[in-house]
Amino acid sequence: MTVLVPVDLSAPTRAAVALAATLTQALAGEAVLLHVAPRDPALAVLARLHQLAEPFRALGVPAHLRTRRDEPADGILAAARELGADLVVMGTRGRATGGLTHALVARSPTPVLALYARDPGVPDNLVRGTIALVDPGPTALRVAHALSTATGAFIRSFRLRPARSGWTLEPADGIARARVALALLPVAALPPPELARWNGAALLLVHDPRPRPTARNDTRARGK
Repeated sequence: MTVLVPVDLSAPTRAAVALAATLTQALAGEAVLLHVAPRDPALAVLARLHQLAEPFRALGVPAHLRTRRDEPADGILAAARELGADLVVMGTRGRATGGLTHALVARSPTPVLALYARDPGVPDNLVRGTIALVDPGPTALRVAHALSTATGAFIRSFRLRPARSGWTLEPADGIARARVALALLPVAALPPPELARWNGAALLLVHDPRPRPTARNDTRARGK
């Protein structure tokens, strides 16, 4: 299992790195931290980028940094293809259509997890917290169960619904609201331009390019 983690020196990257370290450990994988920019980073920047691997080292997860001269979306897609990456984990600022998250989701044949979080301590918040699943596909289910195993978080099904002040989560079973630490939902359910209206828990937007299983047709019922 190879997890590709695009990195820069932003707050969204720090939050995504912390979650990616916990997830990669739970999946018994290895991580490649990738910095893509049109120019090579200065030595001072490179040193700070290397420090981003510390959460992986602390958990005993193999991780190393690569740099690439390219436009971000092109470079990330090319690296994912060359490495045979199984998963891309990145932070997002929730910018409007045209941003990096949108570009990757539109083009990536590899599953992408885009974390939108104001608090970098997502793994700590998951301990005995709740992971909310909204219309999950195969990747979301696998990620949720891996994080649950690693942190002891509970998994519950939720619905996404509009509210006067933005978007909110509603338990699918109607039972009282739980302390949601992380919500996993398809990126199409709440695209980046809508994230500005989100005031809840950390969000993990999931792009799963693999087709979902569908019910098998009962040909006998059709008399065939």
